[in-house]
Amino acid sequence: MKRSTHMDSSTSLQNAHKRSSAGETGHVQERKSRIWRGVAIALWVIGLVTLITASVLTRNHPGPWPIEVTFSQAVQHVHYWPWVVAVLDFVGTFNNPTPTGVVLGIICAVILLMGWYLQAAFLALTVGVGNGLDAIIGNYVLRPRPSPTLVHVDVPLLYNSFPSGHVCHMMVFYGSLLYLSFTRPVRTWKYHWVLLPFQVFAVLNRMQSMA
Repeated sequence: MKRSTHMDSSTSLQNAHKRSSAGETGHVQERKSRIWRGVAIALWVIGLVTLITASVLTRNHPGPWPIEVTFSQAVQHVHYWPWVVAVLDFVGTFNNPTPTGVVLGIICAVILLMGWYLQAAFLALTVGVGNGLDAIIGNYVLRPRPSPTLVHVDVPLLYNSFPSGHVCHMMVFYGSLLYLSFTRPVRTWKYHWVLLPFQVFAVLNRMQSMA
């Protein structure tokens, strides 16, 4: 009887210890979650304030800034390896309206087929709202396109140049995919950092072509 009582007491202590450890782990995870949520909100606010400030400054100074022209010319005058130009052109191809719509539709369809309805809605809404806000801000700022007399322009376009529609779309599109890659169950694929080079290539492609 004493031995049975001792075993029951040991089991109770072990269970209590496990519950205590699980509770501490839960508190730690909850605290980390709050910290990351706070960091994300802070970054969104900083980005929003930066965008508003840049929009007002650009509206009041629609012409090119000296360092902007110098930097663009420096990037365009770099002698890239042929494969770099091919990669930039390839990535830039998917930044045009028709290929963009096709790629977005395919990805959303695949996500829906996998049963991730919230993720598909998030991606579609984020890209759609992001591009819509880009157009609204562009109509407010009314900054003209880069002049061919200052930089090389592949294709003359008529719509406003700030914010850059192509760059904004690529950032919103790949940024949304990058965000989704850190959420369940997508993060199990561990493809997060594959998306970052596409964002960098997109920016370089726009500076190279100035279209």
